[in-house]
Amino acid sequence: MKFNQFLKFNLIAIVALVFTSSVMSFNTHEKKTEGNYHYYNSSSVSSFNTLSKWDVMNNSENCISGGERPCKIFVPEGQTLTNVIGGKTDQYILQEAEGTKD
Repeated sequence: MKFNQFLKFNLIAIVALVFTSSVMSFNTHEKKTEGNYHYYNSSSVSSFNTLSKWDVMNNSENCISGGERPCKIFVPEGQTLTNVIGGKTDQYILQEAEGTKD
């Protein structure tokens, strides 16, 4: 009798632990990564990996979809713009960018 109670008590504790762990795992995935946006501020439709064409301030152009130039790209904390776009092709940068500009 005591063994059955002991078993039931431990089973409930294990289920509670598994439930709590699964709930906590969802909370850790919801955190947004820290970092900065860099905006493409050149009228050139090529050589998007040139660092001087990017700035942390946006010019007056709005981001759209279907344009020929990238709009902005996210650089996670601990990385640099060079890490994100250095040596990458224009096509790759366009795909990674959030939005485009005409």
